Amino acid sequence: MAGCLPDLSNREILDLERMPQEPLAYLDPATARQPLIAFERQQDMAEEFLERFFLAWHTEAPLESTNRPFDWIGEEVAYAENLRPAGAERLQELLRQVDRDSYPDRKWMVFSSGSVICAIVSKA
Repeated sequence: MAGCLPDLSNREILDLERMPQEPLAYLDPATARQPLIAFERQQDMAEEFLERFFLAWHTEAPLESTNRPFDWIGEEVAYAENLRPAGAERLQELLRQVDRDSYPDRKWMVFSSGSVICAIVSKA
């Protein structure tokens, strides 16, 4: 790769010299040190996050969101293996490969929730 790019090893990044590197420099000094979110709200948000994150491990049955797991396909943007939006043809091909009638397999409990994409726990 060295032959493809110019040698920048001896050049300085001028933004680092010309622009303040202290984040507070870009805020209004009168409010710069005030929290954006009240402490109580921060605590509530942390509690809500932890509850949602660990929901898959603290439930007795599949979540409501797993009853119809394929309905979102075509309604929301889905990304392919190359991290680019998958085309309609690709999504239809994936749907053709899914055995919807046997999903989910009744010997497994499948969960999905917000930040937790999937956790599978054997019931056997």
